[in-house]
Amino acid sequence: FFMDGMRRFYFTYRKGFPTITPSFYTSDMGWGCTYRTCQMLLAESFARVMLGRFWDPFRMNTHESTRHSRIIEWFHDMDTQQAFYSIHRMARTATEMDKRIGDWLGPSIAAHVMRRLSIKHPRCPLTIHVAIDQTVYASEVRKQALAYVDVDKSIWHPLLLLVPVRLGLSRLNLSYIPKIKTLFQIPQSVGLVGGKPSRSFYFVGRQGDNLFYLDPHVTRQHVPRSATTDVEQQGIAKADEYHTTHICSMPINRLDPSMLLGFLFNTEAEWDTFVLAATDKESQRSICTGSSPLFTLMSGSSMMTPQFD
Repeated sequence: FFMDGMRRFYFTYRKGFPTITPSFYTSDMGWGCTYRTCQMLLAESFARVMLGRFWDPFRMNTHESTRHSRIIEWFHDMDTQQAFYSIHRMARTATEMDKRIGDWLGPSIAAHVMRRLSIKHPRCPLTIHVAIDQTVYASEVRKQALAYVDVDKSIWHPLLLLVPVRLGLSRLNLSYIPKIKTLFQIPQSVGLVGGKPSRSFYFVGRQGDNLFYLDPHVTRQHVPRSATTDVEQQGIAKADEYHTTHICSMPINRLDPSMLLGFLFNTEAEWDTFVLAATDKESQRSICTGSSPLFTLMSGSSMMTPQFD
């Protein structure tokens, strides 16, 4: 579990970064936790596409080190061309959905922020699909992931499925706990963003009735671009800037009911396997069946227009 924790990218509050125009913010302390947890989930998804599931952060070859550095650059707290998912771009994108810079985000808007930024990312390693009203339409996922190179030939593009859910009213409905436990047994899961009211954490695993998470509520000094270059050259040498060994835990029943689930499908076969298991009542990985499914998985297409698309 130590190695799995070290593989995760760790993004926290920062202070002293360039101003997020048109505001005057030079820190996201107190309001940016959802941005940071979404950055962690998205970085983990990029890593699985670009580095694989079980890359070794202590033994990266030149090719892996370059890709690792590229991921860091995409999330760097700068208003630069290559920082596609910086706090600057994420906060400004949220203003397109009636949020002000400095506002706290909920899971649904956060998911759409990531999707919009990925569309503007040239040659993005993955495509992002956001579920509507806790419902995933299989045909729409497949249509988005498949790129046709010929009339009868298509290529699957890695797809990150984001599912905003609400599993209870003011408190988590305890009937969902068995399904939440199951979530972390699914190979395609990249974790969930959730936590407590107005405090967002990135949950990456579980043991018994406890969930393990990364906590972004630590304020660190902004790393200037020149210093980042040094980190890139040293790979994992300065792991405390972008990785951590400090994994927190909390009981599942203390989860806020509002959360964002993430699943990555590198191949079409992975998607097909997930669909079969998630909808099979006899499967140990069934999260879309029974009296308390985490979300609905349907074969057809939605007739609704997404709120933020």
